[in-house]
Amino acid sequence: MRVSRNSMGRGGCILALLLAIGGPAFAVDHRAMLAPYVNDDTFAVACLDVNAVPMPADSEEHISNVFKLPREPKGLGVGMLMVESFVKRVKTAGTQQVCAVVGLGDLHDGGGPLLVFTPAPGQASQVESALKKLAQDIVEDHSSGPLRPIAEEFETRQAGELVLAGSRGTLERYTSTKPTERNDLLAPLAKLAAEKPVLSAVFCPGPDFRRVVRELWPKLPGVLAPLTRELADRWVSLEGSISLPPNANPKLSLQTKDAEAAEVFAKLWRDLPAATAEFGDKGESSRMVQGYAQLLVTMLPAKVDGTRVNFGFPSEAGQFAQLESIFSQAADKSMEKSRLVERMNRLRHFILAMFNFESANKHFPPAAVCDKSGKPLLSWRVAVLPFLGEGELYKQFHLDEAWDSPHNRPLVEKMPDIFADPDPRVQANAGAGKTTFQVPVGKETIFFNNEGTAIREITDGSANTIAIIEVDPQLAIEWTKPGDWNVDMAHPAQAFGNMPRVVAAYADGHVETLTRNKWSDNQLRAQLTRAGGEPVEH
Repeated sequence: MRVSRNSMGRGGCILALLLAIGGPAFAVDHRAMLAPYVNDDTFAVACLDVNAVPMPADSEEHISNVFKLPREPKGLGVGMLMVESFVKRVKTAGTQQVCAVVGLGDLHDGGGPLLVFTPAPGQASQVESALKKLAQDIVEDHSSGPLRPIAEEFETRQAGELVLAGSRGTLERYTSTKPTERNDLLAPLAKLAAEKPVLSAVFCPGPDFRRVVRELWPKLPGVLAPLTRELADRWVSLEGSISLPPNANPKLSLQTKDAEAAEVFAKLWRDLPAATAEFGDKGESSRMVQGYAQLLVTMLPAKVDGTRVNFGFPSEAGQFAQLESIFSQAADKSMEKSRLVERMNRLRHFILAMFNFESANKHFPPAAVCDKSGKPLLSWRVAVLPFLGEGELYKQFHLDEAWDSPHNRPLVEKMPDIFADPDPRVQANAGAGKTTFQVPVGKETIFFNNEGTAIREITDGSANTIAIIEVDPQLAIEWTKPGDWNVDMAHPAQAFGNMPRVVAAYADGHVETLTRNKWSDNQLRAQLTRAGGEPVEH
């Protein structure tokens, strides 16, 4: 499944897709369907009425374009295009409803929720085939990124008239674990479904979850003092749904055990801005968080109705745009942090590969693989392929030929994912087959000759000397090409353009994030030289 990488998903796109769903609702007995798969470990269930999703007349048209939305999304990102492709495929195959069951056991590598598909009569095999084909397409698509390992573990199984899907471990766990009666979870879902929403969800932890919260909950000061551990047992469920347009009527409510608890939770919500002010620092970021908290409380007012706390939704376009902006920025920040962590992990793999190369050859790899006359042929990235688990790709190179020889040039297209930036926007700016992960080249750096540097030659200390770093996408090069960052020691910071931060791996194996407001040419120079004797600030 190939999707464009030119735009990133936004909260508005997600909401647009939800609002862009119409058509007749399909009646499903959610209790009977999900009861065999819920237990004390389960904490959330959600259902989407696929039968209600309208299919565009043109197969190339987006689902969201079928409706005249008040604010047309400017672009669907990679994630939303995948969601849309998923909905189109399973609906075409005959799916009428899909539900997700989530438990504590799903929150680990190789886990994930259980998906329960309700096909039209006689369509179970077609739905199962469509899901398998979708997983296969993701595996074969090099742009799928983190979805690929999930798709590789993806399996399906028919259970009567239903189709179950998830990782191998998920299916084994849910089909072998004895279910327990969870009326607290399924009854609210059935009540929401009776109103025929297109999407409904219930969050309701079991007794083990609540027990852990009680045991670990700290005593909080200030305006959060009423948020005590005993409140873990005084709320029942958090419920939400969205109906069909033109009356989408989004709903969100907290069901509590008694009216007093409802008042406590409502007050805690209203006190959220004060709480952020009390716990945050006094800087600009704290003030921004306080502003967001106040906007949330204003846009989503809490109103107590007996034992329930109902949260209102904005009705004016301007208010809705502000609310959308909050969630979009929060999603962006979360994604930015995730990608920063992924960059650091990739540099750790690179420097470990260099250490393994050093163990085998008694020196770090040189920046370029050269011929006998000293002519650069291939990048260090090719030299460390066997130490990155890419031995078969390494064998495909002619090591005595240049990177752009008739034989080696086509291998640029086989760039391993680890050399690509995890942010599709950055990688798109860099270009296909190009990488921003480079080594600093120069007579004063580690990469100063064609023989490779021994650790003993790094007299400034390996913990103080940068070995690999990310550079501005404008300086990206083909991953097989020799010609990494040629350092201008007078102005090394120029290599990072307007980047707010860069990730660097040091010759001792550790990885750091360097931020623009804390670096200078002098500081960078000190960390780039292998034997300059300058003091280094980390």
